[in-house]
This record gives sequence, C-alpha cells and structure tokens, in this order.
Amino acid sequence: MEKNYKTIHTVKYLSKKEVDLIIKQGYDEITMPKSVYEYMGRKNKGALNRLLIFGVDISITDAVGRPKKVEKDLKNKIIEEIVNGKSIRKIAEEHDLKKSTIWDNVKDEMEKIKQERFRKMIYEYKELLIQKEKYSEYIETLFLELEIYLSNNELKKAEKVLLKIIEYSKKKINV
Repeated sequence: MEKNYKTIHTVKYLSKKEVDLIIKQGYDEITMPKSVYEYMGRKNKGALNRLLIFGVDISITDAVGRPKKVEKDLKNKIIEEIVNGKSIRKIAEEHDLKKSTIWDNVKDEMEKIKQERFRKMIYEYKELLIQKEKYSEYIETLFLELEIYLSNNELKKAEKVLLKIIEYSKKKINV
C-alpha cells in the first residue's frame, strides 16, 4: 500500500509543541518563508533539527501571501473604475483582490485620480449647461481657463474659475 506524501505550509514561527504535532501527524515536508526558517534557526534550532531527524524535509519559499502588484492593464482598469466613482470595496470584490492590494497599487496615482474625477464632474456640468442652453462663449472661455489651471495643478485658481462659472450660470438661469 502506497503512502500519500503529506506537505504542510507555514508562514509563522513554530513552537516545540507545533513541531512535535507535525512529526506525530506524519508530514513528509514542511514549507516556510526564508525569514521564518532563519528566525527558527536563531531561536529554536533544535526544532528544525528534530524535523530533519524524523524525516520531515524543510523547503524554503520566497512567496508569502498574495502578490502586491497587479498587471498594468488591470491597474489601469481599476484607476478608471475609481475615476468613474466605483468604491474600492466594490472593485476589490469584483476583481477578487484585497482592498489593501488595490490601495497599494493606486496610492501613487491618487493625485491623478482626483484630478480626473474633478475633470469628469466639470465635463458633466458643462454638458448640463449645454443641455439647458446656458452655455455661452464666456462660459466656454472660463472652462478653457479652468482646464489650464487644472493641468498646472493650480487648484485654488481652478476653484475660483469654477465658482465664476457657477455664479454666471445661476444668473443666466434667473434671467
């Protein structure tokens, strides 16, 4: 009768009791990250030797947990979804990722994302003014000025121009 090869993986330090349990349960191999192996070598070398004496092979791995980086195409799609107003939680669920993985991959792009979201809102407001027939050459000039300030990351000036657009639009509506 052929025995199945039993492997166990750990990502944490093993106590003497845990090592004895692994031996008792008849495992043939244990895999662990290099950092755990080195720590056990310093703190509990006897446990590592005991595993080897009882015929348990020790394999060292570099891979711990889910990779932090996502592919460039997926990252761009995630950024686009955030710009379009989708929540990090919803994106994480849809792509079967952790929220922290999403944040780790987009945190350097947050300034760009905020600007794109702001541009999208401005574009929607511009479309609304056109639909309501409140869009004029003066408003168009203000929108161009707003775009310049946004491109140069001069948000205070952009805010002032946006307020001018809103005020002018309200006046046009009341007339």
